[in-house]
Amino acid sequence: GLAMNFAVVTFTGSNSDYDAFHVANAVLGERATLVWHKDTSLGDADAAADALEGAWAALNLRGPFGAGAELAEMVCAMPGLSDRAAARAQATLADALVACGRPSAAHALYDRATTLARAAGDRRCEAQVAERQGILLEYEGRTQEGRARYATAVQMANEIMPKTSRRVV
Repeated sequence: GLAMNFAVVTFTGSNSDYDAFHVANAVLGERATLVWHKDTSLGDADAAADALEGAWAALNLRGPFGAGAELAEMVCAMPGLSDRAAARAQATLADALVACGRPSAAHALYDRATTLARAAGDRRCEAQVAERQGILLEYEGRTQEGRARYATAVQMANEIMPKTSRRVV
């Protein structure tokens, strides 16, 4: 398989970053590096967005969800994020807020993530955000809107994925 490298962003007073580090190394068997949140030596704020996605994947399994929202807010506020990285960070923040029981705050973030993904030409991210929006809308009882949004996500996925490698978004 394809080996992945993870940069786990560390913050004062947080131990969830070490949980993410453990998951990447011990559970997934991948190489992970701890990176201080104010460290700019990587020279690329987009690395923080990559690390955020890895951290959220671990935190979303068992929490603490609030730590995921806090991490995502910090990454979203970082200067120098590309549109692609900002789209992914905004979507992750929306996911974290939904997990924290604040779904109404997620809609504007998903909309912003969609706009940024389009600007970056990142159809995969755009499809993933559409899928998440569809699920959220259905959860809120807006079934028709949710299904329409989900259908958009499936259509995008079908357009960008080869037929031999298609799977649910």
